[in-house]
This record gives sequence, C-alpha cells and structure tokens, in this order.
Amino acid sequence: EIMYGMSEVKEYDDYTYEHSVNVCILSLVLGIDQDYSHAQLRSLGIGSMLHDIGKIKIPLEIINKPDRLTYEELIAVKQHPWAGFKLATATNDLPRGAGQAILQHHEHIDGRGYPRGIDEANIHEFGMIVAVADVFDALITDRPYRRGFSNYMAIRIIQQGAGTHFSKRFVDALLRHVKLYPPGTVVVLGSEDLAVVTHENPADRNRPRLKLLFDASGKPYDMEAAVDLAERKDISITKVLEADEAETKLIQFLQIHKSG
Repeated sequence: EIMYGMSEVKEYDDYTYEHSVNVCILSLVLGIDQDYSHAQLRSLGIGSMLHDIGKIKIPLEIINKPDRLTYEELIAVKQHPWAGFKLATATNDLPRGAGQAILQHHEHIDGRGYPRGIDEANIHEFGMIVAVADVFDALITDRPYRRGFSNYMAIRIIQQGAGTHFSKRFVDALLRHVKLYPPGTVVVLGSEDLAVVTHENPADRNRPRLKLLFDASGKPYDMEAAVDLAERKDISITKVLEADEAETKLIQFLQIHKSG
C-alpha cells in the first residue's frame, strides 16, 4: 500500500519522487546515528518516504513554478503536510511516528513553522529528523529556478537555522554523516589558489586532498600539482565555488592543458 502511494507520487512528478527517496535514505542514516531500534527505523522510513505525498493534491504548475509564489499559491503549498497526513492515514495503519513525520516536517522548533505552528516540545523526533533531511536534499538539488548548492553551503544554511528552525541535535547528526567537500568540489584557499577536491580524508573531513588548478594570479598549475590539507595545516579553505563557476573553472583548466 505504501509503494502504491509512492507510485502515485512518481506518476505525478519525478522530482518529488526522487526527493522523497533521498529524504528517506538520509533520515534513516540520522535514525541509525541515534541508535533507533528496527521498529523505530521502519516507522521513520515510512514517514520520511511519504513525507511529501500530499503534494499530489497541489497543481503541478505551482510545485514546479520557476518564479516566486503568490500568496494564494504559498497557502496552497502549505496545505501539503495535512493533505499527506490524511492520505497516508486514510488507507494505511501507519505507526504514529510515521504519521507525525508527514504532518510535522515543516514545523520549526521555535513554533514558527506550519501547518500548526507547534514548538520543539510538541514536535515528534521523526518530524525534526525529516525537517533536516528534507531541507538538505532540497538545497543540494537543481531546481527550475536555481542550481543546487554545494554540500558545504547547504550545511552552512542549515547550521544557521539550528536552534530556531531545526533541532541542533539532528543538525549535529547530519554533520557527522554528510561530506562537506565531496570529490569534484572546487574551493578557494587562503593563498587565493583555486583547487578541486580529489579525495576525502576520513580522519579529518574538513581537510581533504586537493588538485591545484590556478594560483592567485590565474596561472594554471601543472596537472600533477596536488596538496593534502591533512599534512598542510598552514593552508585552509576559505570558500566553495557554486556549481556554475566551478564548472567553468574546471573546463578552463582542462582546455589549457589539452591545448598545451
């Protein structure tokens, strides 16, 4: 019955379906981090997988609108947690936590979320977990109105909401499991050199191995130039390039060496 519900989501909108799967996976990672039992993980998995099922009741042109939503459209979107809760509980004997994950994933711990405006004391843990997973996946995914953010930028945005929007407990759990600088991330160093991440250092996730691209003056490095930040404590990352600029710099570097 649950997968039938997901087939409705997939038929309605591929992005919503893929987003739901991603949120489920990340929510389960955060649940495992909290040492949840098998029964708890099952309940969390069901709730996180179905968290956006209510969107099938909202016109697709609103869901994928590339421009700012009107007030009326925003009100319609904010109905999806209630709509999803009613859909999921009408035909399934859901565990309570699963239903609350669907209903509460847009509540804020300071009481300024929706649909009910409840605070941390009244939000189920699963609702708080799915809130973090939902926003993280939405931020890193390309949408019609913007390119996806890097992991680093997405985590910074979520950290800014810790204690008001999100539970700090689950933001900290996210930080333990998401790579800040996955391979392919283009970064600016304190020296103003440009580099691309090639490998993560498991011992220190904040100090990956890099391939140097351009120095501060824009001169390209040799193809073999590399640095391991775990061994070079004097070098730090100061910025992560967004996807469009990073792609441009990588293509420029490869073209220079191809022509050379």
